[in-house]
Amino acid sequence: MNIKIVSGLEMYGQYFSLAANFPIICLLLVFFEWLKNEKKIFYLAITWLLLLFEIIYSVPAGSKERFLLPIVLLLFVYSLKKKFPVVITLLVTTFIILFIFPFFNTYRSIVLSGDPISDLKLTFDLYLRLLSHFDLRTLGLILQSVFSDRLNYSLIVTNVVANTPNIWDFKLGYSYFLFVISLVPRIIWHNKPPISSFSNDFGRDYGFISPVDYTTSVDMTWVGEMFMNFGWYGVICGFIYGLFYQFLYSYFLRSKKLTVVSVIFYVFGLYYMLRAGMFAIQFSGLLKLYFITLVLFSPFIKKLKKA
Repeated sequence: MNIKIVSGLEMYGQYFSLAANFPIICLLLVFFEWLKNEKKIFYLAITWLLLLFEIIYSVPAGSKERFLLPIVLLLFVYSLKKKFPVVITLLVTTFIILFIFPFFNTYRSIVLSGDPISDLKLTFDLYLRLLSHFDLRTLGLILQSVFSDRLNYSLIVTNVVANTPNIWDFKLGYSYFLFVISLVPRIIWHNKPPISSFSNDFGRDYGFISPVDYTTSVDMTWVGEMFMNFGWYGVICGFIYGLFYQFLYSYFLRSKKLTVVSVIFYVFGLYYMLRAGMFAIQFSGLLKLYFITLVLFSPFIKKLKKA
């Protein structure tokens, strides 16, 4: 029975993950409508309401990325129609660094009881205790946690360069080939190897997670993945990434005639470019998201073309 449940989650889990982006797409649609006519305050009110729902949705899961995703995408969309909101971005970034990261880290560090309400209450109490003793030392620990531990990908790249091919042999493009495999639906290929296990093996073998942790995945970063495959010659892959981003910009935005579809395609593509996880995982998910978006908008494509 348990085996059937696990296999079902593996088979359909990616579709649930893609479906979880539908509310974000709706959020972008409403926000884009407001940007086209700022007098329609109704759309702005719906935007804030949908954003609130997304934030509430992200908290019980303890996912900082899920919390950040809608906010980052809204900033991207705003910068396409207006100037980049420097002041708002700085304020949001400060709030996220000083409040969101510590809160989510505290939440994920406690032993969860399975009851989100009691777990969040305990986390909130612990967080208030942290704020009650807030000083320069606490600020330093928070900044170290965010920029040195969580966002310091140079440590991963350094480890890859220092220990490849001593720990792993050069993959010679194998991690990129996984992209082709990832495009095949698990409904068709039931025994398809899990792509995320590659990141888990990397994390355990290179010492970033416990040797007995078979669930956590560690991104080797794009730069680390380039070196992991081709050594120093992997820098050529960086030029390919740049060409791909230039293609996205030219194809969707060069005409300066923004449509809903072009905005959604571009901001999601830009987000995955900046996220810079493992290529096969990031861009297989991106292409599937593009496909589903086209299917959803197919009844309106002719109207968009006329517009």
